[in-house]
Amino acid sequence: MSLATDPAPDLGRPDAATVLVTVVETGSAQGRTAAAQAVADHWLAAPWPEGLLSLTCFTSLEDHLLLLYAQWEPGATPHAAPADDASLSRATAGLADTVRIHPSVDYVVHRSTVADHTAAPAFFSVDAFRTTGREATHAWMDRALALEAEAGAHTAPGAVSGHLHVSGDGARMLNLSGWVSPAAHAEFLAGGALRQVFEALGSPGTPCVGSSGYRLHTSLTAPSAPR
Repeated sequence: MSLATDPAPDLGRPDAATVLVTVVETGSAQGRTAAAQAVADHWLAAPWPEGLLSLTCFTSLEDHLLLLYAQWEPGATPHAAPADDASLSRATAGLADTVRIHPSVDYVVHRSTVADHTAAPAFFSVDAFRTTGREATHAWMDRALALEAEAGAHTAPGAVSGHLHVSGDGARMLNLSGWVSPAAHAEFLAGGALRQVFEALGSPGTPCVGSSGYRLHTSLTAPSAPR
């Protein structure tokens, strides 16, 4: 097993066919940190599942969440949440924390863009959406990408990368973007370009149901996985 935290994980790698995303909710900042380390320790010691290319753990900045991002190769069947309930319970036992592992959601990357190949993102913005079906979702995303390009979203100062996902059942979207800092992302939002995109698009069954900022905690990569 190789442990890599620098450079940032390759969230747009072309050999990943499916992404399994799991959110873990803890009750405190201490619980969040303990749970993140428990996930890393568990997968460093556990047998690495066949077909799993990488597992990345992000910790939220403003609340007590972990986001686990598991990339699977073509032909593999993603199975089991990458969070282990027993190890999380042990890690947070002395903190009086309640740990909740949300059901995992499988996604496919619809489009990845890299604005700056020389920068490693230090901040990740994650926005989740409910959608109305695969065809409508793809049409909405393509229009959103075109409008974002017009608005200069992918060339904003401090933007590093963007990864737009759609769930296997077509009922969800996930936008994960990397930035050099939280301040760079906040400055982009304050500029109003993203608000203009959503005003132009409207909301055809795609309201944002969650938005959080994260930092990278750990990235584990299968040693035999092609790069």
